[in-house]
Amino acid sequence: MHITLRRKSLIKIPAIIAVSCSLIFIGIFVYTHTQTTSAIDTSNFNPGKIIDDSVFYNATTMSASDIQTFLNNEVQSCDTQGTQIVSGTETRAQYSATQGYYPPFTCLKDYSTTTNTETADAYCNGYSSSTQTAAQIIYGVAQSCGINPQVLLVLLQKEEGLVTDTWPWSIQYQSATGYGCPDSTPGVCNASYYGLFNQLYDAARQFKLYAANPSSYTFKAGQNNSIAYNPSGSCGSSVVNIQNQATAGLYDYTPYQPDTAALAEGNGSGNGDSCSSYGNLNFWTYFNEWFGSTTTIPGCTVATNTTLSCVWKLKNVSNNSEVLTTSYSGMLSQLNAGGYEYAGVAFTVRNPVAPSAGNIPIYSVNIGSSTFITANQVEYNSLKAAGDTDNGIAFYADPAGSNTGFPVYRLYSSTYGHVWTESSSEVQAYEAQGYVSEGVAFTTIDPIDPAAAPPANDFNVYRFNMGTLGHFWTTDINERDQMIQAGYDYEGVAFWSSANTTSTPVYRLYSPALREHLFTSDQNEETVLSGSGWNNEGIGFYESSTPTSVPVYRLYSLVDYEHLLTTDPHEVSVLVSSGVYRNEGIAWYQP
Repeated sequence: MHITLRRKSLIKIPAIIAVSCSLIFIGIFVYTHTQTTSAIDTSNFNPGKIIDDSVFYNATTMSASDIQTFLNNEVQSCDTQGTQIVSGTETRAQYSATQGYYPPFTCLKDYSTTTNTETADAYCNGYSSSTQTAAQIIYGVAQSCGINPQVLLVLLQKEEGLVTDTWPWSIQYQSATGYGCPDSTPGVCNASYYGLFNQLYDAARQFKLYAANPSSYTFKAGQNNSIAYNPSGSCGSSVVNIQNQATAGLYDYTPYQPDTAALAEGNGSGNGDSCSSYGNLNFWTYFNEWFGSTTTIPGCTVATNTTLSCVWKLKNVSNNSEVLTTSYSGMLSQLNAGGYEYAGVAFTVRNPVAPSAGNIPIYSVNIGSSTFITANQVEYNSLKAAGDTDNGIAFYADPAGSNTGFPVYRLYSSTYGHVWTESSSEVQAYEAQGYVSEGVAFTTIDPIDPAAAPPANDFNVYRFNMGTLGHFWTTDINERDQMIQAGYDYEGVAFWSSANTTSTPVYRLYSPALREHLFTSDQNEETVLSGSGWNNEGIGFYESSTPTSVPVYRLYSLVDYEHLLTTDPHEVSVLVSSGVYRNEGIAWYQP
């Protein structure tokens, strides 16, 4: 099977190319390339994991009728008589005749042939002889050999462009998957493997051979492999850690990886170079364009939780717009329908049927092919009034400015519309593409340990009991989650602090000798301690010095010399009565 030098167009050039791949494959002719701008971002291409095993070997993804419908959609009008113009006044039929091929041309959607009788073995379950359509053969081979029929469709496209070709030549069916064309005799294929059925059955069986005997082939999963960029040794290679068997099999079938220039071209931004090869990149790109992600779409640890939900992000491959959904089945349905690629879990929210105290509704409307979400009910009502499709309350979140989760930023592009992300690095990437930030839209629900949102303009102060290391307080949700995951005893929300930085600052200090933290609003104490072995870690949070709310008491342990902060008068009473703690009075007031 040959490496595809570039994405195929529809103008055939009769050329023999000696650019083979693995033990038995090279192509008969190539297509010229027309630069296309793929909506698939090839920066996401992972040479070590091109496709998951669970996707590659899943034979249940399409029925024969599904395959036929797919083929019909890809070629809605076949140029059977070759009447379309190639150049000038020359028709396809006239051009083809100069190369020894004559109409009628049969497109894959209309193709049928007689299959062979194949004996079942350890790799495939055999096959019976009958006359079948291409769609029936693709389905039948997939079931016999346990290969995803989507993989077979992509293989036919990346090798001979058969899925989308509107005037295929017989030679394309002859070596449809590139099977039986050895490197040792470039351009000369083994006639015993000719024909659509043979090509599909033998290629599918070959992939099962790779999986059954992984140590017998060049590329091996679970270890580093040196993979070349091109048949030319001067183009070099790099080490790739192949993560699974399906990816190893693709390299055994096509033993080259795309170089930087090929990846750039795949994203529509470059022209490749003399070392660029595209076979495995094309496989990945076609699969993503047609069927969605080549990797198993993950569930979510909170997807079936009665209160929390993941928000999954899908990208429209034609216009780069986004769809956000909390429906796992809806997400899979949209991916299977084509036109979208999986873009990951965007953030975690509260299930729309289970809002909690302090949550706010996030409304959803469809604007064209995009999902638009907003916490602003006036904006939501305005969009509904303008005729956009109303989806109601999509989920619940916390107000912008809460420190109960992570801020979700909203950005806008006049070309692609709105996007939402909780990733600051994504914000920077979007802004580099011309998006304009519209600020924080809302705050996510933190899945580690959801906390109720504080009042507006306040932050939660989280408390930990660290045993011999004393108690600790933080308003930083990242720090809180890291400590929970590290196994420290999390005691929940201790009190609130102010989001107003003009309020009374509470300084955070740390003693390396005592291995404990101390919090104080007394600037004199902060100055003295900073000069006597305590590390000043800056302002921990802001509080009120006005007795208009709940007082925060500070106690001192006469045993382990730690300080304790609490708003609970009963806790103060119990600890002081024990003789272990001394009440140092009111440290400040909760805002």
